[in-house]
Amino acid sequence: MPRRTVKDGKITLKDGAGTPKTLELAFDGELSWSGGDYEKVRIRDRGALGEVRDGDAKPVSLSFKCKYLSILGDTGGGESVTPYEFLTKTGGCAGYASTGPTGEAHAANVEFEIANPDGSGKKETITFTEFRLHEYSFSESMDGDEESFSGEAESVASARAAQS
Repeated sequence: MPRRTVKDGKITLKDGAGTPKTLELAFDGELSWSGGDYEKVRIRDRGALGEVRDGDAKPVSLSFKCKYLSILGDTGGGESVTPYEFLTKTGGCAGYASTGPTGEAHAANVEFEIANPDGSGKKETITFTEFRLHEYSFSESMDGDEESFSGEAESVASARAAQS
C-alpha cells in the first residue's frame, strides 16, 4: 500500500453561510492535530484504583502550514482572499459568517482531504469544526515562504468516500 504524503492532501477553509464560502489553501506544508474527546477521571475507592469516567470535554488542537502568498489580499485588484483574512474575519472576509454561535469569537471549519494513492478511488475527509485561530506565524526560506496557523477546534470527524 503506497504511503500518503502532502502531495495527496488539500486543506479547504469554510465559513458558516448556508452555502459556505470556501478557500482552498496552497498546501505544501504540514498539518497536525491532537486531543478532543473527554478528559478521563480516575475514581479511587479508599486509595485503591477504581473506575474511570469521562470528565470535561476537550477541544482539538490543530496546526497547519501553507505556502505564503500575502497576509492581506487585494480583492479590489482581482486577488482572492487570504487564509489569514479568512480565519480572522478581516479584509475581504469581514462579512463572512462564523461557524460558531453568535456572540462567540469568529470560527471557520477546516477540511483536510487526502486521496488514497493506491488507485482505489477512495478519499478521506477530516473536518475540524469551529476552528479558532490562536497564533499566526510566518517563516521565510530558500524553499519558499510559509505561514503557520494554530488554534483549537470544537470537534473532529472523519469520513471516507469515493474520490470525485
